[in-house]
Amino acid sequence: MAVPEWKDEYSVDGGMIDEQHKKLISMIQELHTAMIEGHGDEAVNSIMDQLASYTEYHFSAEEEFMEQMNYPELESHKDQHVYLTGEVFDVFTAIQDGQRDMAEDVFDFLNGWLINHILETDMKIKGYI
Repeated sequence: MAVPEWKDEYSVDGGMIDEQHKKLISMIQELHTAMIEGHGDEAVNSIMDQLASYTEYHFSAEEEFMEQMNYPELESHKDQHVYLTGEVFDVFTAIQDGQRDMAEDVFDFLNGWLINHILETDMKIKGYI
């Protein structure tokens, strides 16, 4: 899977949400760099810990933003956030339990999860800004 790079087509609001998405992408890029340098498996725990915390922060900020603009699909978007948070937590737990220690698997999951969430779910917000 390709390393995610920020593209203008990912822009949702031209501001806070985009900056947070860029931060999430940079965390995935950090994991990829560690993998190339042969430190992927060691870096996974640290990056997943950072990602879990930052994802929680991002989802909270995004939901507050949607509430302020009376976004009509807020509840279904929140449900998607709950689901994705659970997925990230499950991957993180599997890593901690030694069930999953392959940085490449985690990289593929995170990369697909983030880009799909931006393009399929977050992009719907753009029409209401």
